[in-house]
Amino acid sequence: PPAPGLSARVWLDAKRTRVGLAMSRSLGDGAAKRVGVVSDAEVRRHAVDVARDAALVAASDGVWEFVGSDEAAALVGAQLDQGGPEACADACRALVDLAAQRWRDAEGLYRDDITCVVARLGE
Repeated sequence: PPAPGLSARVWLDAKRTRVGLAMSRSLGDGAAKRVGVVSDAEVRRHAVDVARDAALVAASDGVWEFVGSDEAAALVGAQLDQGGPEACADACRALVDLAAQRWRDAEGLYRDDITCVVARLGE
């Protein structure tokens, strides 16, 4: 929270007894529209170069809070280089495990949602 007594969520009611929405989960969620949450995604196009772009990593802010994009790319790349049918799943597990450890180191038992998907490109 930005200050004592404030919440990092957007709430439907002042007493904070109904839907409390963390902004990382606002995509497609129309329930909080009346209190200013925009549920429409911002879309950007990126031309994929399979010689340069080996994979797509989509992750929640719980990953990006303590893992930078270069570090994530190196970790995922190393997992994918090992090959095998579970390489993408192994890369996800490695990234989630790293983020979870960083949250434990910084925050103890508290952590944000940690979610990721890895998709190999060009195959």
